[in-house]
Amino acid sequence: MILSDTIARDLTAFDLPVGIITAVIGAPFFFYLMKRQSSQLWRG
Repeated sequence: MILSDTIARDLTAFDLPVGIITAVIGAPFFFYLMKRQSSQLWRG
């Protein structure tokens, strides 16, 4: 959350909500974890 807050304050000219930055960073990581987990289930 601290990293997301720093990114939100430093990279934009205006304040973005921390939740938006967290979602942008977290969503691809979550999908990666889901894909990795599903491929491990099929391998046994």
